Amino acid sequence: MKKYLLLLFAAALFGMIGCDKSTTDSSDPKKPVVPKASVTGPQTQSSDQHAQQANAFAEMVNGFANFASAYSSLPGTQNGNTWTYSYGQGGYSMTMTAVVATDGSVTWKMVFNGQEPGDSVVYNNWTAMEGTVSGDGKSGSWKIYHDNSTVIAAQFDFATAANGTVTSELVVNNENGTLEGSYRFINNADGSGEAYYYNGTVLAMKFVWAANGAGSWWTYDTNGTETGTGIWS
Repeated sequence: MKKYLLLLFAAALFGMIGCDKSTTDSSDPKKPVVPKASVTGPQTQSSDQHAQQANAFAEMVNGFANFASAYSSLPGTQNGNTWTYSYGQGGYSMTMTAVVATDGSVTWKMVFNGQEPGDSVVYNNWTAMEGTVSGDGKSGSWKIYHDNSTVIAAQFDFATAANGTVTSELVVNNENGTLEGSYRFINNADGSGEAYYYNGTVLAMKFVWAANGAGSWWTYDTNGTETGTGIWS
């Protein structure tokens, strides 16, 4: 999993390096907003290891939720209802396309092609990730693939309820496509929330916190039997 994550972050970094921000028209009402979402752990300074674990899970999930944020600094070119954001170096290129539907939703795709400098891997228009975001940006789903493969490495989904509660889930797969685990976050508008980590399909850790950051935790064994619980303040 580390390999494809490094590739995604490299893509974002190259996007920033290759961009002349002075040419970016962020006020263009037609330009799609690059996918961006986030989850939040307990807002606490507690040294409790479980509170820190909940925030570590949130940070990890956000690596997937914000995979394309650097592309927002690229100017993009428009052709009908399709926008293209790209970076190239030598024979290597990374291209992000955004197709805007009549309902305002946007379908995104990131494609790598050629040989990245300093790497032996050669890409042939490989789709690294793809997904759709609603027109209001309140819901979305995207898939990230294992390096130079069609096997889904991870899928991130999020949805916002009318009361402002955001429910997000990251599902992670092994290189052979089997389920590795998943992370589920519920973030309420007042800052309270919940987080669940599943090892495969079995609940392994659970966290619940209040708006002030104080919370409770539970751990479970491989059979889903509770093995410990406690609180942090």
